[in-house]
Amino acid sequence: MKQIINNLRQNTLENITLFLVLLLTFLLPISKKPVPLTIILLAVFTIILLIKKKSFNKIKLTGIHIGLIVLYILYAIGIIYSENIKAGLFDIEIKMSFLALPLIMAALTQFINKDFYNKILSAFVVGMTVSVIYSFIRASYNYFQNRDISEFLYAKLSSAFHPSYFSMYLNFAIIILVYKIFANQNSYKLSKKIFLSFLVLLFFTTIILVNSKAGILISIISVFILLLQQLFKLKNKLTAISFIILCALFIIFVWSKVPTVKHRFLVSIAALEKYKLEKNINPEEGTVQRIVIWKHSVKAIKEKPLFGYGTGDLHETLDKHFKEGKFFHGITTHLNCHNQYLQTAVCIGITGLMVLLFILIALFYKGFRLKEPIIIFFALIISLHFLFESMLETQAGIIFISFFISLFGILKKENTNSLKAESF
Repeated sequence: MKQIINNLRQNTLENITLFLVLLLTFLLPISKKPVPLTIILLAVFTIILLIKKKSFNKIKLTGIHIGLIVLYILYAIGIIYSENIKAGLFDIEIKMSFLALPLIMAALTQFINKDFYNKILSAFVVGMTVSVIYSFIRASYNYFQNRDISEFLYAKLSSAFHPSYFSMYLNFAIIILVYKIFANQNSYKLSKKIFLSFLVLLFFTTIILVNSKAGILISIISVFILLLQQLFKLKNKLTAISFIILCALFIIFVWSKVPTVKHRFLVSIAALEKYKLEKNINPEEGTVQRIVIWKHSVKAIKEKPLFGYGTGDLHETLDKHFKEGKFFHGITTHLNCHNQYLQTAVCIGITGLMVLLFILIALFYKGFRLKEPIIIFFALIISLHFLFESMLETQAGIIFISFFISLFGILKKENTNSLKAESF
């Protein structure tokens, strides 16, 4: 009887811990506020679970996990040679997930099977759906209050997150859904295929409305590559061809009927052409500003290439170079690198950049080795987003990216290729 009670307690503890994993995944695209507390609770219950089951020896850190932990250690060491210690301490505080989440997920390896892996992906898509619906409800309410159509555009629509982060979440959710439709095309009823296709359309429409140029381009690139992969892989190519045609028609429709999207891209193209001719050191358009920022960032890296300027000294370093280059907009707004690769190199040098690249390459390798497209396209999405934004400098990017990297790091062959199983 005592043994039965102990087993029940352990099972309850395990269920609570795994529920917290799903809750964290669900909350990631909805709100930043409850996420840190959820991680703390997950860490506490994970430790208690390991103590009860006496299974600390089953913690398996993979190369991907070690890469994240080493990246955190390099940022922590970077405080030693930072002048702005306060900024450095804040930075390693928000990057704590680089250390915590790999350890938590490695500890939970023994409890995450292919069905639970599937539930995690489903929880993220459900959370993304809730987030998008709430965003449209909120925008509709505000619109009826002030009759301002801009409530459905840009940061007003993605009020909980910056448009770049919101687009990154949406792009990953789209990949999960599109792959799920193909993986289950012979078992899903037509009604379910239509529903999931509607969600894909809803998410892509949201990316267009928040008007992140990088998000739109990355969405088109990632979905197009996935569709081509499925086109060559499947015997029944009708679904893939239909998706490609529908996506092409939708893009043409958006380009011709949604003036804000077309205008933003045309303005960027015109500004780039003007910059090539005039080499204006104080451009007003965002895309050209990024080019100027990147040039100043590269100059900074060349001065201290090996270990960088320190974890807390990014803004002081860039402001100095902006001042020397008379880039006044950069000085007044204290811009970051708007490129994660450059940002990492400025802060902790080429050493840190190599660790970041190792993590991404290891993700791609694991995805190909396990033949798991979800991992491959997650790595592709974040790698491309890193080109245009410093995605690992705020909670919204750090926790999302470190959580899924840590999850994918523990997966084995028996955990993946599981989207053919029903999950939602």
